[in-house]
Amino acid sequence: MRLHVVFRVFGEGTSSVTKGFTIAEGVASTLNAELDVNGKPKIRSLELTPSSPAAYVGYTIKVNVYCLPIGSNVTLSMIGTDGYSKTNTFPITSAAQSAGTFSLSIPGAAKGVRDDVTAKVTTSDGQVITTTASLIFS
Repeated sequence: MRLHVVFRVFGEGTSSVTKGFTIAEGVASTLNAELDVNGKPKIRSLELTPSSPAAYVGYTIKVNVYCLPIGSNVTLSMIGTDGYSKTNTFPITSAAQSAGTFSLSIPGAAKGVRDDVTAKVTTSDGQVITTTASLIFS
C-alpha cells in the first residue's frame, strides 16, 4: 500500500494550487490523520495519572501537543511543597515529534504534599504556551 497526500488550496481572487506527493509506502490499511487549516502550536491536554495519588505513590505527567515547529521545546516541570522538584525538556528535532505525547514520572511523597506541575512549550520563534495543574497526596 502507498499513501499519497494531495493538498488543494483555494483562495479568494487566486487560482487553485494543487500539490501531491507520496509520504510513505507500506503503510497500514488504517491511517489516522488530521488536517487543520492555519494550524497553530498548542497544548491539547495535561494529565496527572493518577490524579490523586495516595501517600508515597508516584504519578506520571503527560502532555499532548500539536503543530510544533522543529526547533521548539516541550518542558515538563513540577515543584512540591516538600522541596522536591523535577524538570525535563524535550527538543522537537523532527516533524514526527511535532504532535504527540511527552511524559515525566514523579516519585510519591508524604500525605498532604502538594505538587504544582507546569507544561511549557517554547516554539522556535519564541512563542511561549503554558498550562498548569496540581495535586495533593492523600
